[in-house]
Amino acid sequence: MIYNYIKISIRNLLKHKLFSFVNIFGLAFSLSVCILITMLLADQYSYDRHNSSKDQIYRVTSRYVDSDSPVNHMATAPMPIGAALMQDYPGIEQYVRFYRGFGNDWVKMVGQDVNIPVSGFFTDPEVFDMFEYELKYGNANTALTAPYSVVITQETAEKLFSVENPVGQSLKVGELGSYKVTGVLKKTDQKSHIVFDALASISTVPALVKQEVLPVDLDSWN
Repeated sequence: MIYNYIKISIRNLLKHKLFSFVNIFGLAFSLSVCILITMLLADQYSYDRHNSSKDQIYRVTSRYVDSDSPVNHMATAPMPIGAALMQDYPGIEQYVRFYRGFGNDWVKMVGQDVNIPVSGFFTDPEVFDMFEYELKYGNANTALTAPYSVVITQETAEKLFSVENPVGQSLKVGELGSYKVTGVLKKTDQKSHIVFDALASISTVPALVKQEVLPVDLDSWN
């Protein structure tokens, strides 16, 4: 019985070749698109899912309103807003600032020039606690407390240094000055929308603003 069904189906397919091709190709194409969309959505929803406090962490954004132009939504916020929110809203337990601008197209170590780009952020020491970054080398409690200190990823450490543990080594990042490596982050396969090669101490920013290397101070609401 089943053999007869198969036989009849093959005959119909051969008898109506164009119709069969359009239906089979259309079905295959539709299924492929559905699978691709499902995979893309699954990939997007996999970002930042590893953090145990993910339901309590919020990114502060800005909305600029001008009577002469449409409302502009920005994925950034003024630096002082973290402290202001924490002071005025008792439900806020902690805040971490990310200041863009750390990095350069090249870095320099003693005795050699390394043409490897390094990019990242200036940030607060609490970043390790809030985002649960683990250090392979260094102390998370003190790694970003001092100015001109930097924590690098393990991948970046392997590119820049010939030693396994580069804590205590120094690197120069263009006009931003020289930084002491105080920690190395563990490798992880967890996905995050916050991508960086290095995290430098945000306490460095005031000195760089004074030198006119960076444009905006941490106390500016602009």
